[in-house]
Amino acid sequence: AVEVDGPTHFLGDGRTPNASTLLKRRQLGQLGYTVVAVPFWEWGALRSDEAKRRYLVDKLGITLQEEAPPAYSYAAHAAGQQGQQAYGPMHDALHQPTLQQQQHQQQHQQHQH
Repeated sequence: AVEVDGPTHFLGDGRTPNASTLLKRRQLGQLGYTVVAVPFWEWGALRSDEAKRRYLVDKLGITLQEEAPPAYSYAAHAAGQQGQQAYGPMHDALHQPTLQQQQHQQQHQQHQH
């Protein structure tokens, strides 16, 4: 989960997360999400779309394959539209299930059989 943290997510010093932000992160973690925080001062310092894209790629630990075949899109596949590129590699990379979510889904499928 990506959490975009504006100034109201922090205490008076502007850099320490407040209690509600910490609670939300903890609850998302307990649900199996990995929370990636994007603080306002880091995002605000990025001046170009390319800088923002690189920031998200680095922050999320994504390896983008710019030369990926255009015929595949995870989003289109999930929507049952195989062979149609719906959004592009950044969207697809951001919408891939996490390893924890994949493992949970596999366990759930095993219990159904």
